[in-house]
Order: sequence, then structure tokens, then C-alpha cells
Amino acid sequence: MPENLRPPIPTDFEPYRVQITGCCCATCREVAYASSDPLDFRHERHMAAAVVLLRQLQAGQHIRMTLAERAAEAREEKAARLADLRAAGADPETIAAVERGYSKAVL
Repeated sequence: MPENLRPPIPTDFEPYRVQITGCCCATCREVAYASSDPLDFRHERHMAAAVVLLRQLQAGQHIRMTLAERAAEAREEKAARLADLRAAGADPETIAAVERGYSKAVL
């Protein structure tokens, strides 16, 4: 794609480089996912995520999350998901799949 057709990606991240390098917060994860999305041909998803991150940084709302903190959060999310499945009477196959770390996409 010609460079002049690509939307501009915010580049004012340098003052925040230390804060976002290696950050695992939801916003930084979305920027990473969006930047590697093979279907985002015009970089629209990446641009939108970068704008959200930059606004959070500029407003002082970004909260850095380490990988260890993200892992703990993911374990809590998994435990809650399992509790909900068990309470709803989910079948053993579904519970076992979530326990192994798989999830089902509903299309």
C-alpha cells in the first residue's frame, strides 16, 4: 500500500517508552494484537488502538502491568470462567477444555 494512503500512526510515544515497553495491560496488548493483525490491511485497527493508548498515556491513565501481574489476572479470569460453567451445569468436556486452556468461539 502506498505510504500516502496509510493512516498516520501516532508517533509521540517516546516520552512514554519506559512505561509501555514490556507492558501487558489490556491497552498495550490490543496495540500489539492490532499491529500483527493480518487482516488489518489499512492499519485501521492498529491506528485506533495506538490512539487510545496515546490518549491514556497523555492523560496519566495508563497503568503499567507486568507479565506476572497479567498471568495472575488470567488465572483469576480462568477460575471465574470455570466457576460460571460449573454453576451453569456445563458438560464435563467443556469444563475440561477450559481447564486445559482452550476456549470455544461462538460464531
